[in-house]
Amino acid sequence: MEVAAIRAAALVFVIVGPVGWLLFFVLFHRAPAQDLMVFHTAGRLAVAQDWAQLRDGPAFTDLLNRTHAAWLGAPLVLHPWVYPPPGLLLAALIGSVNFVAAYVVFVGTSVAVLGWCLWRWWAGNGARRLWLVLVALCPATAFCVGSGQLSFLIAAALLWALMLLPAQEFAAGCLLGLLLLKPQFGLMVPVALLAGRYWRAMAGAAATAGLLILLSFAFGMQPWRDWARLMFAHDPAFAAWMETGRHFGQSVDTVARLLGASGHVATLAQVLAIVLAAACVWRAFARPLDVQRRGVVLLCAAVLAAPHVGNYDAVLLGIAAVTTLARGIERRLAPWTAAVAAAAWLGSLINPPALIEMLGVPLLTAASLATPLVTAGLMVSALL
Repeated sequence: MEVAAIRAAALVFVIVGPVGWLLFFVLFHRAPAQDLMVFHTAGRLAVAQDWAQLRDGPAFTDLLNRTHAAWLGAPLVLHPWVYPPPGLLLAALIGSVNFVAAYVVFVGTSVAVLGWCLWRWWAGNGARRLWLVLVALCPATAFCVGSGQLSFLIAAALLWALMLLPAQEFAAGCLLGLLLLKPQFGLMVPVALLAGRYWRAMAGAAATAGLLILLSFAFGMQPWRDWARLMFAHDPAFAAWMETGRHFGQSVDTVARLLGASGHVATLAQVLAIVLAAACVWRAFARPLDVQRRGVVLLCAAVLAAPHVGNYDAVLLGIAAVTTLARGIERRLAPWTAAVAAAAWLGSLINPPALIEMLGVPLLTAASLATPLVTAGLMVSALL
């Protein structure tokens, strides 16, 4: 793919990108930073040792609606606290200041850290300012800013760790251990480290995870008991939230269910997606491969394997797509690769499938349901 064609694709992104930000204002103006509200409230409850409200999903949601009423145009539906107890460490920091300050500091810091990582990620590329702009314009970026999610930090941890490997293995592993805060996106990390025989990185990841777990015991054993009960016992409120979250996500499991598959078949489809993602990650890290190709594979695999994926998490796909175009400056890309990268970048505009389906536009619905295929295609293209 010639440089002119890459610039043409970038121009399309520059034109379409603002649509994602417009959707951000439409979708979040009645409930801005709703996910950060969860962290903010959970942190205050943890410091107060109020475990009864923290573990009770409906009661927790009622508290969210009362304490953040000034920011909500309508009451939030069920929003329970479901993160593992180490997440309370971050929540306590967020809850230590008022909500506005928490939002400004958290989002501002997340953007700055990811921006710094991306600046280094494309070091030596003469068009890296353009690539940064394209990531900023990505619809998933708007949704992440609007919800106040952790996706920027997850992406930064993955990229920074990849840049440190193999010269600073232990430090890279320490960064990867931070994915314990959102563990569904860390499923492929052990596969990558085992394939590359990065033993010191594995030790670093274990050290960070172990430290986070140890520090979480500062809140006592009750959060762990409650979390284990939530995960492994039947809690009706949690089951309802899981069903809602699954329905309005964009994982392989979600797509299979929307296509009419039973719960068992959808679970099998998700398992097969995990196997495919693991096979690609193993191949990428078991042989010599440049860091950016490995990055595209790992970012896509993290999304494909995750059993729950939101629009904001697609920022990982946005970065993978822009990285694919950036590599096209140095080597020709097949037209289909560029098309798949563009589809991945634009994906958040036509997701989640359950919402798009309600519009009654068959072409949009089909495109939305194809998101896992696009993710897999972009992942495989980096290996070719």
